[in-house]
Amino acid sequence: MKLTRTLPLLLAILSLPVLFAQDSTTEQDKPSEHPFLWSIEKAGSDAPTSYFFGTIHVPDERVLNLHSVVTDALDQADAFFAELDFDNPGTNMMSRMQLPSGATLSEILPEDLTARIDTYLKKRGLGLSFFQGTKVWALMLTLTLLDQQELLNELGALDQVLYERSKEADKVVGGIETFDEQIDALDGFTEAEQIIMLTELMNELEESEEKDENALESLIQSYLAGDLEKMYEDFASDYKEEHAELQEKFLERMLWERNFRIAERVDTKLGEQTDKSFFFAFGAAHFADEKGLIKLLEKRGYTITRIVPTPVR
Repeated sequence: MKLTRTLPLLLAILSLPVLFAQDSTTEQDKPSEHPFLWSIEKAGSDAPTSYFFGTIHVPDERVLNLHSVVTDALDQADAFFAELDFDNPGTNMMSRMQLPSGATLSEILPEDLTARIDTYLKKRGLGLSFFQGTKVWALMLTLTLLDQQELLNELGALDQVLYERSKEADKVVGGIETFDEQIDALDGFTEAEQIIMLTELMNELEESEEKDENALESLIQSYLAGDLEKMYEDFASDYKEEHAELQEKFLERMLWERNFRIAERVDTKLGEQTDKSFFFAFGAAHFADEKGLIKLLEKRGYTITRIVPTPVR
């Protein structure tokens, strides 16, 4: 078994941009009939209905082809909030992705892993030399969408597309977290832990390359199927025994701790601005499990209901 499905998990929980980077998506004639869309209401409140929407941070036309129940909910909302405020990345985001002055990845990574990454990158016209000064986790983020960079520039990822659409509609827009908070979560892993995760990511990427498969296709299919439990099980259950502690730490830092923070801030916004309808778009994995946003908001007195589109006959 693998350490984890590193690549899909990162893309279902993080909105941080990649540093750099040919693939084509298969168009889908109709949108998914199983969107990750929930209504948010609170007993005794006159506030209008607000919404949760689960995303994955990938550029794919099938994912971007939204069901009308999603666009209708977005259109009627007064405000849109993603994980991050894409207009305000902060002044030090790029510097926080860099190693200390003079340090290089070649000095940090095992020699065999360095050679594998360099070979993988050179096939794409790059090479590890392009990223020598970046932190290990920053290289991981870059590798996850490297083959989709052209599409990312052309189409955008779902959360960013929704953000821009809301801006064009003159809605209030913003982010629930800051770039620094997401970077803090990644910086909390030791270099040794980051190397383990990077190694497993390379195993996934090389396996997909050998099979001539899109490494993201499994994630996209799970997302389009709308099966939240299966997505979470795929993310959280594939660890080796010797990495059980890292599994727990990963879920704690990247999901559970952030879920508590996000839930508190969502609750604050809903409580302070009861005249507004909010549309919150976060990575789909944040909604799963007993420590997910749905359960956390229910404990705060909200009724969270999955919106199931009426099948087209």
